[in-house]
Amino acid sequence: MADLINNNPNLADLVSSALQSSRSLHLTVRGLPSQSPIPELTEQLKALDTALQKLAQILTTRSTEFTALELPLRYCDQRCKELKEQISQYRDPDILGFIHTLKLHTSTIVIGMLDVALYVNCVQMWTSSDTYIALPAISYSLQKASRSIRSLSKILSRASDNT
Repeated sequence: MADLINNNPNLADLVSSALQSSRSLHLTVRGLPSQSPIPELTEQLKALDTALQKLAQILTTRSTEFTALELPLRYCDQRCKELKEQISQYRDPDILGFIHTLKLHTSTIVIGMLDVALYVNCVQMWTSSDTYIALPAISYSLQKASRSIRSLSKILSRASDNT
């Protein structure tokens, strides 16, 4: 774990590296026989890819708010590389354990993006000159975030039931 915490590189580089590792692993997994956990792993790699692409888009405009995602991004990148290496060396990897870990990392990234989006929207609204206009917009943003979190919670619940 100590080797995961190095100098503070650019978050965009971490996202790019994690995206590259997950895509490389996805190509490797596609070449495996379709055993029971392989389709679920492929689905989770696609979900991670989508989350990382969205994060990369957001990072083109801001990065300081996402520093909390540095460690999960590093760990995700490292785990994808490790699993690809295990598969390449014909070792028996713990694919189900990896799927569970992948779900957690993807969820962490998505929750981090929701958290920052909500924070940025609230700050922008509170700094507007007309507070009476800002309050309903903040309420609406909070309701939207609450629905997104409930939806994510349901997805995580179903995911944990399947493992």
